[in-house]
Amino acid sequence: MSSQKKPTFLVTGADLAGDALALLSDYEVVFTGKTPTEDDIVALCKRHDPVAVIVRYSKVGAAAMDAAPSLRVISKHGSGTDTIDKVAAKARGVEVVAAVDANAAAVAEQALALLLACAKSVVTLDERMHAGHWDKATHKSVEIEGRTVGVIGLGAIGLRFARMADALGMRVLDFDPFAKALEPSLRQRCLPEAPGAPAPVAPPTPGGTRREPPAGPLPSSPARCRSRIRRRWRPVGHRAGGLQREQPRPGRRTAQPRP
Repeated sequence: MSSQKKPTFLVTGADLAGDALALLSDYEVVFTGKTPTEDDIVALCKRHDPVAVIVRYSKVGAAAMDAAPSLRVISKHGSGTDTIDKVAAKARGVEVVAAVDANAAAVAEQALALLLACAKSVVTLDERMHAGHWDKATHKSVEIEGRTVGVIGLGAIGLRFARMADALGMRVLDFDPFAKALEPSLRQRCLPEAPGAPAPVAPPTPGGTRREPPAGPLPSSPARCRSRIRRRWRPVGHRAGGLQREQPRPGRRTAQPRP
């Protein structure tokens, strides 16, 4: 009794998680290796005629699609689909999908890890300790509780990061004109107005002249904030849009302003 050949999934990478492979048990899974070129992908498409391509690395263009007549779907192993020729895919009836939230938690956690590493001088102290130094008596770390962090964009990653920062006691300033149904601690906001706040200064035009800011109060609504961002205003000094520099707690180490 002859067994029917399984349809093929082509993965443009060297591996997939075990759980993912278990879901693909009805298919033959072919890996391209760590760093496939576009020509490598085209050659494998000709050889295996996959019904689906999971894109991890490299690009999938029209040539690869033409080399696989059975191709029905191209899935991005992540959120960005810029490495897939979506116009060519649409013209050939190939659906393009992405795992939008698949790595959002990992990226948000990595951003928080980097923030903590900077606040606590993790890399510097690690290098110092391996060199035989113990800086306990001299090093002053930064406590992030009560500090302010800005998040521009509250998508899958930004919102997770904002929630974690809020849970650590940080003051979260966020901006996203498209965000909806946020919890009270993360409501959309822009830099507030304050009496006597200096007007932001626009950068020089290509001709070397500086545009004057419009008269009246600084914009504070989301729509006007977007307008302000489009005009590329740049706050100057230690007060930005009426928001004063946060005052440090007694005994806390603070960074000195750059000259």
